[in-house]
Amino acid sequence: MAGSILTAALAPQALLAQDAPAAEPTSAAPDRSAAPKAETSPANDAIVVTGSRLAGKGYTTPTPVTVIGSERITALAATNLGDALVKLPSFRNLTAPTTALASTGSGGNLGARYLDLRGLGANRTLVLVDGRRFVPSSILGAVDSNLIPALLVKRTEVVTGGASAAYGSDAVSGVVNILLDTDFEGYRATLQGGITQEGDARSFLASAAIGTHFSDNRGRFVIGGEFADDRAARNCFSRHWCEVEPQIFQNPGYKTNGQAANFIATQVRPSTMTAAGIINSPGSLRGRQFNPDGSLSATPYNYGATPDVQFMIGGGQYGTNFRLAVPYLRIPVQRFSLLSNLEYDLTDDLSAFVTASYGQSVVHNRGAALYERALTASIENPFLPADLRAMMAEQNISSISYGRFGDFVLGGDDISPTNADAKSKSFRIAGGLKGKIAGSWTWDAYYQYGQMDYRVAVNDVKNIPNFNRAIDVVDGPNGPICRSTLTNPNDGCQPLNLFGIGQFSQAAYDYAFGTPWQEQHLREHVVAANVTGTLAELWAGPLAVAAGVEYREDITRADADATGQVFGWQYGNGAQYSGSINTKEIYGEASLPLARGAAFANTLEINGAVRHTDYSTSGPVTTWKAGIVYEPVAGVRFRGTRSRDIRAPSAQELLDPGRVTPGSVVDRNTNIGVIARLFTGGNPNLKPEVATTWTAGVVLSPGGSGALAPLRLSVDYYDINLAGSIATLTAQGIIDRCFQGVADLCSLIVRDSDDLISEVHSVRLNLNRLYTRGIDVELDYRFDLGPDARLDLNLLGNYVADLTEVDSGGAVDRAGQTGQQYLGAVGVPKWTLNATAALKLGAFTATLENRYIPRGKFDAVLVGPEDPGYDPTLATSIASNRIGGRLYTNLGFSVDLTRDAPTQIQLYGAISNLLNVSPPIAPGNTGTNPSLFDTLGRTLQLGVRVRH
Repeated sequence: MAGSILTAALAPQALLAQDAPAAEPTSAAPDRSAAPKAETSPANDAIVVTGSRLAGKGYTTPTPVTVIGSERITALAATNLGDALVKLPSFRNLTAPTTALASTGSGGNLGARYLDLRGLGANRTLVLVDGRRFVPSSILGAVDSNLIPALLVKRTEVVTGGASAAYGSDAVSGVVNILLDTDFEGYRATLQGGITQEGDARSFLASAAIGTHFSDNRGRFVIGGEFADDRAARNCFSRHWCEVEPQIFQNPGYKTNGQAANFIATQVRPSTMTAAGIINSPGSLRGRQFNPDGSLSATPYNYGATPDVQFMIGGGQYGTNFRLAVPYLRIPVQRFSLLSNLEYDLTDDLSAFVTASYGQSVVHNRGAALYERALTASIENPFLPADLRAMMAEQNISSISYGRFGDFVLGGDDISPTNADAKSKSFRIAGGLKGKIAGSWTWDAYYQYGQMDYRVAVNDVKNIPNFNRAIDVVDGPNGPICRSTLTNPNDGCQPLNLFGIGQFSQAAYDYAFGTPWQEQHLREHVVAANVTGTLAELWAGPLAVAAGVEYREDITRADADATGQVFGWQYGNGAQYSGSINTKEIYGEASLPLARGAAFANTLEINGAVRHTDYSTSGPVTTWKAGIVYEPVAGVRFRGTRSRDIRAPSAQELLDPGRVTPGSVVDRNTNIGVIARLFTGGNPNLKPEVATTWTAGVVLSPGGSGALAPLRLSVDYYDINLAGSIATLTAQGIIDRCFQGVADLCSLIVRDSDDLISEVHSVRLNLNRLYTRGIDVELDYRFDLGPDARLDLNLLGNYVADLTEVDSGGAVDRAGQTGQQYLGAVGVPKWTLNATAALKLGAFTATLENRYIPRGKFDAVLVGPEDPGYDPTLATSIASNRIGGRLYTNLGFSVDLTRDAPTQIQLYGAISNLLNVSPPIAPGNTGTNPSLFDTLGRTLQLGVRVRH
């Protein structure tokens, strides 16, 4: 095999698409709008650009396309494709092992790495592999990029604009097309390990692939696999920035004391819970604690400042804030993937192919500790210490209210935190034919089968009815028994002693706690055929056309344990349902050249596409796209598109009868934070979301031999307006809108006997509008330093003018929101920059990447002194609604040990967060926003690559 292991100066030029077929990634990188070089075979030598179905030499698409070469992954030692992509400004890192936190994986694939363009949601970004749909990794419809072996990825093409007319549903915010290297000969292997400066989040990666040609190169076979073991990062308290115990805190007296209703506080600890138990009422016994052995302590509880029903500032004991103490900063994920591809040229004009892949991930997560602030114990409970019962009798107290939490780690002496074990398996096989008809005409047809199986079991979860019976204990003839057993001797109830630490029996624990489980199964069948070619040779070039048909059937089945189906568990409740969705599609596309080499236009082309889709669930819908490319002079190109795009509802959105998850919310009536049960469900009457998308941009690529020759600059504007957005209001959104007077939402809120929120209900509807506008900028420049030396510079930027959701309560613009309040909606930075410098000096390469996230709002629904309309007497006021920005620096390096030998060996490494920059304090479900800011700290990766 000829050539270096790294075919370019790593990242910068690999990010840009090539302007002409002959250009290799090692050349100066032109704009990102045109076709990259495609691999060829005797049956198909055309270039197909993601974002269009058209093929032809020199075709330039009006839709912005960014090409990420395999060098982007290797440059900074990313362990998977998703880790490399999410650093680009147009992607949002919302679903990843570092953002799972306390998730029990009930809604989808726990530990998955989903790709999300524009922050519109991963289900609005279509992921393709070699131009074909990949089987979804969950019934939510998104694809886990972890399950595609990075070693076999040749390049990834990212369309940052609507492409439903070309590819169908889900291509609202864009398309990610992962193109595999299925034509190489020889073998390649990688071995890599990593660890953080804190000694956790250890990672191990091993991958290998072989490729061969046979039958005089008529046959080509490739097989490759990848195994990765990413260990957990400890909890938030393992990092110094979290030692301050940060949390958003509420001020109940905000209406009269002149201070904001919310503020970010430090040293926040539980006020109504301890590990062994604390009495919260009546007032005469408030603050009396239990010792670990269950006896009554003589030392009263040390209350901090402003204690509410759950938290306080100071007092108590350091490290007892369960929101920070329990969740991993990165959950452990072990994954394996295998992919093979066989192609054979039956004749000079006809070839057959079969491709198959298998992916598996095994994930563990630590969820929430038991936290109970309002348990009740009667004076009849024999587990109460005798001296306490005597006090109660003397004061004529019939019962007490007490609180306690469980262990924060697994394997302790008390009640373990909930912990999920999930396994996902994905299989895909596709086979078909492709060939030439006559002249430039080519065709392909294939059948694809895919399946996904996912199971998650959540251990140590409270069984609500059993738990309530087990803690209501009285004296029986042979010792403590459940009160329920007096009237139902065969109910199986075991009395549970929660006073002290670990004072309960195993039988009682097994009765009150258990393991809910859920399963998701998806089977997908796809049959498709496409044809492309030149309809006519016109005055300015060929009239290129493409057309095709596709039939797709998705069969879904979900199952869950019997208790979960009736919402009997505190967490991890699942549902049982099944159904199928059939989709029939037909499309056509054409490109009409109007001028080429004319005085008024070096190039002028218009492009159009239309697709008609018929869903068995919601009926027919039509999508379309119109585009234009205008190059007045060589090196200056203008482009624009307008399209109508759709996203069809997923199986879960349509069929799910309902599920329950826990979450923290703020009750605006009292301005107190509580833990509530959140109910969500599907809706079989949902319709596809419909988006109207505009893009317009300019590309400058001077060329020639002057100082500007290596310059490549593109600036693109986008505007995506999504109507009928399928959504449920967030739990906090429902509460806030109810408080603001939207009466129909108040019926979705349930309160307990203390008039505190205990449940919030929501169902999916086509009721929202979602729109975003912004600008993408890409700049590339190369310095040639000698015969085997160069410096490549690349700048990627994204400015977001709007990211607005409109619902019945009004509009909320989350552009510029870089924090997240509990279960509130996430936002995006107002702007983001990613600057990369890559230096190559002979056998040595180094890549320096800088990523900047500016100062932003903590939460868009809150109003601080920095915002217009601030009033401390408003429930949505906050003492400061700004959090700091951060600059992250990453360094990659490599040395080719055997550059010209048949077997090439390379040593490489990378240091992410080189300067060990701490994230800003922005507490929500953890101490910061992990979807934007690094929570692990400085991390080292080292490895070796071999190619032959």
